[in-house]
Amino acid sequence: MEITRDDLRNYMNRCIELAMQHPPGVGRPFVGALILTENFDIAGEGYRSLLPGTHLVYHAERMALDKAGERTRGATLFTTLEPCINIKAKQLFKSCSELIVEGGIRTIIVGATD
Repeated sequence: MEITRDDLRNYMNRCIELAMQHPPGVGRPFVGALILTENFDIAGEGYRSLLPGTHLVYHAERMALDKAGERTRGATLFTTLEPCINIKAKQLFKSCSELIVEGGIRTIIVGATD
């Protein structure tokens, strides 16, 4: 089974829906992400927020990766904004790009670049 253009559009629309869950006080950008397994199952979803009980930014991709766990190997990541490559002050310890590589994500579909 292959992913069609309609599938791509639907998955990116789901990422946009996730981005709209962005809580007040987190700041911009609004980002949503989902991980699709090789069998086309959604393994994890995420949106930009704060790590509970902290002031650390919890990126959408990291949240989706955390939720997907071991199901990231060979998977596809959809995200509304290109994953970060640098660690910033109010962020967790690794960039999303590092986590994506470590998780074994095979393909990344990006809605927009920064």
